[in-house]
Amino acid sequence: MDLQFPLGLAEPHRRIVAAWVTENGLDPKDIPVDAKMTIADDTLTIEKFVRDENGRVVVETNNVLRETVTVPLRKPWPGLSRP
Repeated sequence: MDLQFPLGLAEPHRRIVAAWVTENGLDPKDIPVDAKMTIADDTLTIEKFVRDENGRVVVETNNVLRETVTVPLRKPWPGLSRP
């Protein structure tokens, strides 16, 4: 399943998404608002900001760098259950 967060996510929905990201072992502050993600084979593949050794977001040529990471899916997407 491919998902992309809509811009301007309402506060209650943002909190649900942030809790879900945290339950899957990621920091919601590292996930861009327009992050692309895929859920497949009990894994979550998602874009996140690249940070330097001091924890600052890395910017190159006016672009915030992103990387794609894959983590085990610990909790399914809200409202969906695993088969």
